[in-house]
Amino acid sequence: MKYSTRLVATAFCALALILSAKYIALNSNVNAQQETQPKFRPAGPNAKNPRPDEWGVSFKQSLSTEECDREIDRILLQYDAELMHQAAPNEDKPARYPHFHAAYLRAPAERAKQIAEDEAVESVTQNQEMQMIVPTSLPKTEQNATPSSNNVEPVKGKRPNPNKKPPKSDQPDS
Repeated sequence: MKYSTRLVATAFCALALILSAKYIALNSNVNAQQETQPKFRPAGPNAKNPRPDEWGVSFKQSLSTEECDREIDRILLQYDAELMHQAAPNEDKPARYPHFHAAYLRAPAERAKQIAEDEAVESVTQNQEMQMIVPTSLPKTEQNATPSSNNVEPVKGKRPNPNKKPPKSDQPDS
């Protein structure tokens, strides 16, 4: 039995289409699997010095800076929360950052949960002490490094000037 090339090609394309449709249908729920973190994030049991009524609020990135600024004001009024102050030397300024879509609020945990359920809010995270490891000194080899200790001999002769073009030679390129 002899089949035409067109029939074989059509059957092959149909089979590939069916298989790809099944594969896409099985893997279409990828976005639902990625959103695993809750919007309300209290400090965990291993948190170092959690601050009971201090919360960092992140707003949705789809908001413009002006909209985010209005949402911060609305949340402060609606949930009876107050803005925290920035760290020194700016302790007289409120900790509101609409251009970064964030604000730091002081409110009880129950109200922070309600704020997390707001449609403009992406997450509410409890403030805690962060452990950072900052190196205090560089290794001794880097501290004691001097130009003479790197054992590189200076280049003898004239140094090339990067702004100057090399002179043209009389010989053609070969």
